[in-house]
Amino acid sequence: MGLIRLNNQSLTAVSALPAGVGGKVLQVVQGTPPSSSYAQTATTFADATGFTASITPQSSNSKILVTFIGRIDNNGGNQVNNRGHIALVRGTTILNNQFVGAYYADGSPSNRNIYDSISLSSLDSPATTSQVTYKIQIRSETTANSIQIEGSPPSSNIYSSFTLMEIAA
Repeated sequence: MGLIRLNNQSLTAVSALPAGVGGKVLQVVQGTPPSSSYAQTATTFADATGFTASITPQSSNSKILVTFIGRIDNNGGNQVNNRGHIALVRGTTILNNQFVGAYYADGSPSNRNIYDSISLSSLDSPATTSQVTYKIQIRSETTANSIQIEGSPPSSNIYSSFTLMEIAA
């Protein structure tokens, strides 16, 4: 069987995939969410402490697929219609922003928690080989109520998940 050549080069001379061949996952990073929750009453975005994940891309042409899954709650009972926004952020750039709410559907708050699951994702092009940090920010719709993002156990019965995947261009 003869030697297979790519782009008229021997296999030892090939340093990259041929043009148009991309999409290979180069690395996966699983962030570790905090064990505590983060509550926000301000109506401006603030970093949700501990909800971050970092990756160092192997190539400046790579894309980073960022995925966050978790849950929001009304931060304890007797708070009706807690609404807010959650954002997936790189530096100061918002990559994805989602409206969230924890509602009392029957209109009768009786000191119980109401939860809403959340899922954010973005395919980012950071154009660097330096470390890139992604984070979650939240804000409340009104200062009268607070919105809370849940950490991983023991603070809740659900695991938050922050995953970064470097994808070859």
